[in-house]
Amino acid sequence: EVDDVRWVGPSAIGKMIMTAHTQRYYPYNRKIKEIIDSKELGGFVMGRAFWHKPLNPELRPEWMLHQDRGGGMGYMDCTHLIDRLIWHLGPDIYSVNGITGNYCFPEIDADDTGMHFLRWESGRVATISRMAFRTGATDSGGDYYFTDGQVRVRQGLENGLWIARGNELEEIPIDSKEDSLHHEFTDFIQALDRGDSDTPIPMEHGRH
Repeated sequence: EVDDVRWVGPSAIGKMIMTAHTQRYYPYNRKIKEIIDSKELGGFVMGRAFWHKPLNPELRPEWMLHQDRGGGMGYMDCTHLIDRLIWHLGPDIYSVNGITGNYCFPEIDADDTGMHFLRWESGRVATISRMAFRTGATDSGGDYYFTDGQVRVRQGLENGLWIARGNELEEIPIDSKEDSLHHEFTDFIQALDRGDSDTPIPMEHGRH
């Protein structure tokens, strides 16, 4: 159980360990982080993150179809959506409500669907929806609503990032083929070279 795990930092184990396989290095997500932090669209108010796709169980490794072995869309996809929102909006989530279930594949012992409402202590709110259906088009992305505009990002049926400061969406040029893994490793190596006390995404982040 998670409660039984003792979380320790680099000073305790003598090693620098970084949480990996994260989408925060994706070009679209880095740009959204930049927009939020700059406050160019005012204060963030609410948003949503989603990822919908066919499950294709015949193409999945066996463990992905068993909840007790780490399978299910909650572990596989929802973790990325949560990570993204925590990075963009902060870790101070105090309330999560919603549903999780295997509505599309009741014969599989792992969740395929979830819809959740998250509240931050700062007053921010967001929803997460994820679904692995029997058939349908893959689509993922998010919408971020500010006091003075909005950001729209899509990867799937559409690909791009748009900003609205008025009544129209303006596409922002982003190199979507930029090597996110390269940036991730570069950040890690630079932290080691500088002698930082911890990595850019420390183990502690996994507690969220």
